[in-house]
Amino acid sequence: MPTVLEEAKQEVRVKTHFDTVANTYASFYQGATSEAHSFTIRLKRVLEMLPPELGTLVDIGCGPGILLREVIDRGMQATRIVGTDFAPNMIAQANEGLVAGGHAGKAELRVASVMNLPFENASVDTAVCMGLMEYIDDEPIALAEIARVTRPGATVIITLPNKWSPYRLWHRLLNRVFGALERFFLNSKQLTQIEFMVGPFTKGVSHHEYSEWAYRRFLRRQGFSTVDVCYYNYKLFLTPLDKRFPNATVRLSRALECLGRVPLLCMLSTAFIIKARKNT
Repeated sequence: MPTVLEEAKQEVRVKTHFDTVANTYASFYQGATSEAHSFTIRLKRVLEMLPPELGTLVDIGCGPGILLREVIDRGMQATRIVGTDFAPNMIAQANEGLVAGGHAGKAELRVASVMNLPFENASVDTAVCMGLMEYIDDEPIALAEIARVTRPGATVIITLPNKWSPYRLWHRLLNRVFGALERFFLNSKQLTQIEFMVGPFTKGVSHHEYSEWAYRRFLRRQGFSTVDVCYYNYKLFLTPLDKRFPNATVRLSRALECLGRVPLLCMLSTAFIIKARKNT
């Protein structure tokens, strides 16, 4: 378990990272790269899993507000739309996006952490967490806070990296290899260049990965029942092949997205989405 100091450092690193990339983050959804495919298919699946009547919708860790704009553009039924993010620059980008899209005033934006959400008890009908939980060290507190603000019967949708996918298993192996090599070959320029070409694997913020069944149990302990699970992003070209053949990587992933709910085969994907309902 991380110490309080380690958790604080992780939070600062995550906040700094997302504040730094805020100006370009929306562009990650664009183009024909494997990263763009991962972002767009995640967004598509989350939108598909939203209930027909959203009530008060909160996108926790909304980033540049892509989901908020999609909900508004599609005319989805919501009485209130709110985006929160603890990175101020992300909220600024989300506001710019809403204004540019002609949606000024149609969604509320707040700088806030998932650990301390600015909502009253049992006031949220639908909560979405895309690309958020994997950066949090104290998830029980985060999920308890989500449980506090959601009404009984509320829908909660969370995206998570799949720890058992071939791609992530391979990355964990490479991470250990490069970590060992860096300790042995201190300040090696050649090793740094190789790592840059195929990684990097040991730099940046901590990024957790999950098992579906373990997370189902975790949600159950926090007062939520899983109602649907969908896997996505079938990245079968392992690094560095995914970087060497990006077009083939994306084409294969797109062709396999139909396996999102197929037993066993779905485990080939790099991530999954859990849709849960707060127990009454």
